[in-house]
Amino acid sequence: MTLPSSPMRYDFSLRIAVLLLSGLLASCAVLAPDLYGRKEFKHWMRQALLHPKRDAGNYRFYLAYNGNALGLHAYFLFAQEQANNSEVNLMGDEALAYELETLVRHLGDKPFADALSHEPPEIQSAVACFLYQPGLSRYPQTLHLLQSAPKIDFPMLRAYRTPGAGGAQ
Repeated sequence: MTLPSSPMRYDFSLRIAVLLLSGLLASCAVLAPDLYGRKEFKHWMRQALLHPKRDAGNYRFYLAYNGNALGLHAYFLFAQEQANNSEVNLMGDEALAYELETLVRHLGDKPFADALSHEPPEIQSAVACFLYQPGLSRYPQTLHLLQSAPKIDFPMLRAYRTPGAGGAQ
């Protein structure tokens, strides 16, 4: 038995199709948020957002990405910890740079700069080590804060300048 065709049936089908398409587009926004960096780093950030309780790094990113003050503070402390580490960690440092860049772009200039402004100058300086400042021209408050931070020669920076240590060759 086939149902009779009617304009009302087609209208209902069209509404269902629009609802399904809207749901699909919304789920894609969750799976492909505004992440910055190379493919493998974007993959990690996407996984951190989907599975925040998998480990401390995921949770830290999830909180910071959602504008949580403690999550942002944890990221800033992590930048200070990395900057004070004299061991060269190219992947870890590059990942942190992409994560911080993603946070600035996602949260926006004012929220990111406000959170960073509550940190001590040494932490602001450490964050400045990881953010490519010429790329922050669209974020003037953050850029000004990073440029105003004291210029500290952190152990990480010295390690990258040391020939044979994985830094300067």
